[in-house]
Amino acid sequence: GTVVGFDTWKQAARRYREQLAEQGVTGFKDRAGRMWNMRTYTEMAARTTAMQAHLEGTANRLAEQGHDLIEISSHVGACKLCLPWENKVLSLTGKTPGYPTLEEAKAAGLFHVNCRHAYGLYIDLDKEIERLEAEARDTKEVGTAQTIQEIKDSIAEKGYIGEKDVYQAGEMLYNDLRGKREGLKKEIKRLEKEYKDSGIEEIENRLSKLRQARRSLVDLDEIGLSSRDELYLEYDKLMKSRFKIQSKVSEIQNKLRVVKEKYRGTSVDNAAELKEKLSEIREVGISSFDIDGHLNKSRSPMRKVVKEAYDYYPTDWVEKSVHTGNLTPKKAKRGHYNHYKEEIAVSGYSDDSYFSTAIHELGHRFEKTVPGLLEAEKKFYRKRTAGENLEWLGPGYRKDELTRKDKFINKYMGKDYGGTAYELVSMGFEYAYTNPTSLWQDEEYAKWIYGILFLY
Repeated sequence: GTVVGFDTWKQAARRYREQLAEQGVTGFKDRAGRMWNMRTYTEMAARTTAMQAHLEGTANRLAEQGHDLIEISSHVGACKLCLPWENKVLSLTGKTPGYPTLEEAKAAGLFHVNCRHAYGLYIDLDKEIERLEAEARDTKEVGTAQTIQEIKDSIAEKGYIGEKDVYQAGEMLYNDLRGKREGLKKEIKRLEKEYKDSGIEEIENRLSKLRQARRSLVDLDEIGLSSRDELYLEYDKLMKSRFKIQSKVSEIQNKLRVVKEKYRGTSVDNAAELKEKLSEIREVGISSFDIDGHLNKSRSPMRKVVKEAYDYYPTDWVEKSVHTGNLTPKKAKRGHYNHYKEEIAVSGYSDDSYFSTAIHELGHRFEKTVPGLLEAEKKFYRKRTAGENLEWLGPGYRKDELTRKDKFINKYMGKDYGGTAYELVSMGFEYAYTNPTSLWQDEEYAKWIYGILFLY
């Protein structure tokens, strides 16, 4: 006669006990031969009934909302019937393939009398993320197309590419490319926090001080100890603590290393990603141009490298470079581009480094062949380095190689050639294609570089 939810299970148990007492029932024996007193029995019956009503209500609500998967709870001291089902994902109706059903779990003994387990909605996060990302992509693509058209209309109306146009276009690429790795960046922060919270750094720092004291390099009172017995006692205690958490710490370090590598990406993957993104906006690659002929059919192994690098740049840039004249590629100890000698020299120590250098030196080529590029570079350089004095680049460079360091992530980016050339485009392209996560540390520079690739 009690509606569960209006009375607590304890109130229901008391009322049930009173009703039985009025009928003269004070205890009984069940089929298994166990004796029950009325307090124990009524509390068990009320608690079980309340839990069953709660579970049925949960199942009904989930079904009404179109959900089918649930996750079973867990608690200390679970019985052998329930233990195999703890934290398991089940299907309410059986319509989701690959999961056992709720009825199968009940038949195996889950949710028995006095059972304290419950269940709640389970969401397949991977599938949900895929769905949300697909929706976000669809919405974003519409917004991106609209923004691109607005930028093009603005340029057409003015008759030139403005600084605002470059940053607006570059911001789109910057946010998109960076956003794709935001999840990895969050995971890096989470693992770094987990490593810090493990206490291993404090243990190692303290052990280092104790080792110095053991070798009499520091006095005991400097590290808060009064005797060597205290020293050895604390040292042994810390070593035990270190041993206890070492496997967990190593696991965190390995995960962190893997995630950081994924976040940075490889040169090849990073270049392919940028090329794919640019291809959504403009034509990219060497198309049908005779690049081998353009490179004088050189026998240098660098011909293949330069040709590959060309294929990542906007097609109309490639066309302008080809029509400007031929180039002779070669291998050198230090890469360079000589416009007057029509020579592009590539240096490196691996396939990745050769590719990075080729991307870089082609940037210098485009300074000379893409209209407006050098002027845009000069304007950005003057803005960023205003008030900066020229300084020698330092050891490893000639004395006449000078830079304005600004806050560039690499001092070479501020190198000045007396206004005839700069390193902003070449270094920026190199980082954008091969090492974007480092480029993103300078947000203004990154957006400018992406804007140049987008519009010029």
